[in-house]
Amino acid sequence: MGMTEDAIARVARGSTLLLLGQLISNLIAIGAFMFIARGISRAEMGIATITNLLITLGVMLSGAGVPISSIRFISESIGAGSDYRPLIAASVLTRAVLAALYSAILVAFADQIALLLLGSTSNVGLLYLAAIGVVATGFANTFYNALIGLNRMLAVCLSYVFSALVGWSVGVLLVIEGWGATGYVLCWVASGLAGSLVSGISLAKATSLSLNNGKETAKAMRTLIAFSIPVLITNLAAYAFNCFDMFVLVGLASQEELGMYSVAKK
Repeated sequence: MGMTEDAIARVARGSTLLLLGQLISNLIAIGAFMFIARGISRAEMGIATITNLLITLGVMLSGAGVPISSIRFISESIGAGSDYRPLIAASVLTRAVLAALYSAILVAFADQIALLLLGSTSNVGLLYLAAIGVVATGFANTFYNALIGLNRMLAVCLSYVFSALVGWSVGVLLVIEGWGATGYVLCWVASGLAGSLVSGISLAKATSLSLNNGKETAKAMRTLIAFSIPVLITNLAAYAFNCFDMFVLVGLASQEELGMYSVAKK
């Protein structure tokens, strides 16, 4: 049976809202990045780039592919008239456990990682910020995808825009105040916190989660993780392909050269 006109209209409206949110947030990011790139040194840009690689990897690993898979399972559950709440609870719980694990590793080995990748233990504070950024951005990503599964596209659009406005405004202001790479990294942390706050509130309004039904949540978690393993492998392959050149420069080039390459690539 084909889709009704109302269903087609809802899909078109939802796609438009998602595209609009991504477009506006990307325009905000481009404008702010042009300023930040001129406000910090090339070495600081290189250090921030490495930190961002760690945050991006952490968000990917702590998601385990579940946020993308949850869209399908949540929407199918709604269509079948069954309870979708255990799926959302399972997605959030999976993120919480894996994000905490990744961040704990970052913090536990912060000195060694800072010396190996950032060139000095004096930059260890950036890894603590990265640990926070992984948790904040990870939850935002999980909430976004749960809202997409619920077809709450306006909430996702507003979350995208609010996250970009807050994060990049913080970044620009801190760079003006001379915070350098720390200010730039705090931009991503603030963006993740703002995005998770707004999308989390929207998700809480859209559904009432309950952790009392532990069996259903555990079952949903096993289902999501099993289905998401190929998604995680695909994401890791894409990450390796897109960031391979960056990691080569981390090992072979100076932080100044990495910083210049990062700006040119963006």
